[in-house]
Amino acid sequence: MINRFCRVDENHPVLNAFEVELDVLRQEYRRQPSEHTRYQLVRHEQLIAQWAPESSLVAL
Repeated sequence: MINRFCRVDENHPVLNAFEVELDVLRQEYRRQPSEHTRYQLVRHEQLIAQWAPESSLVAL
C-alpha cells in the first residue's frame, strides 16, 4: 500500500518552486492588494498545503 502522506524533503525542487512563487504572490499582494491577488495567494497556499501538508511555508 502506498502512503499518500509521505514527508516531502524541504529541498525538493517542486517545493522550492512553490516557495518562490509564494514569495512573488505575497509581494504582489503587498504592492497591489485586491481580490484577485488575494485569491491567487490563498489558492497557492492551499495548493502547497495539499501537496506538502507538513510544510512550514504556509502559516495556518
